Amino acid sequence: TFVESATVESFGKIQVTGFIVNSQITCHSKIILASGRASIVGGHTLAIDGIECLELGSKIGVATQITIGDKSIIRKRIEATSEGIEKIEAELTQINLGIKRHQRLFDNLKMLPEERRKPMVAVLLKKEELGLNLREVKAKKEKLTVLFNLRTRGRLKVRGTTHLNITMIIGHSRLVVRDAYINTVYWEEVEKKQIAFGPCA
Repeated sequence: TFVESATVESFGKIQVTGFIVNSQITCHSKIILASGRASIVGGHTLAIDGIECLELGSKIGVATQITIGDKSIIRKRIEATSEGIEKIEAELTQINLGIKRHQRLFDNLKMLPEERRKPMVAVLLKKEELGLNLREVKAKKEKLTVLFNLRTRGRLKVRGTTHLNITMIIGHSRLVVRDAYINTVYWEEVEKKQIAFGPCA
């Protein structure tokens, strides 16, 4: 099997017996290319738990991007929750300004006739609902931030040749390959904030 000029997202392991060429792959598990050409050329291939292949890139230096770990996915989710927080806070600000403008009426809510009290109670309920939503979204962002800061354990293993012009991102670290390497494994050294590499076992 092979993947060419395709967009693929998988929540399970991906096993390819041929090659991946000029494709956009997102795998929430591991990608293994163990037979045939077993190469990844061009495009962007992301796998949270790691990638194993025989060849990465090409002799002519086709630009190829590899991402190991879930940091880019989590970053997007953090950005989305940040936008959600800003939106809720803006809405709460408008509601609070409205309440402040009519503070006397809200202070004497029980004294008002039903037809006037009803829409004002709705405003207070909306404020309470937004407050709950805000706490939930902030809690979600905190959890995502904890996940974002965890060590990335996934590795990139290239049994054959890692060619030039490969951009690899592992966890929080980035490396552009300037020299060809043979039988190499790549991982992130968190303390040094860099991608380290050595021979495959």
